[in-house]
Amino acid sequence: TFLVAYPAANLSVAWAPPTVMPAGVPLTGPPQAALLDAFGAPTTLSSRRVKVSAVRVGGNATGVFGTPAVAAVAGVATFRDAAVTTVGDYTLLFNLEPPVARFAGGP
Repeated sequence: TFLVAYPAANLSVAWAPPTVMPAGVPLTGPPQAALLDAFGAPTTLSSRRVKVSAVRVGGNATGVFGTPAVAAVAGVATFRDAAVTTVGDYTLLFNLEPPVARFAGGP
């Protein structure tokens, strides 16, 4: 037997950012992104990768240092060492990446 589940289609981010944070220090919390299916239900079996990037308010995107893309564990991606190294005000963006591997069933 095997389980068929809906694929991850959306993210729900749980993180309360501090008001001020030193540049280059891992984001406290740490930020987490829960993977959700198209109906908004958690996809706890998913291990899809999630990428975080930072966009400077009123400016351009910048890199996130540490590990900016992580595989979800039990449907949750946790960014333990991600950091922004340039001083400024930022908005973090979280995006699903394509699956690392696909299963093609058939005869």
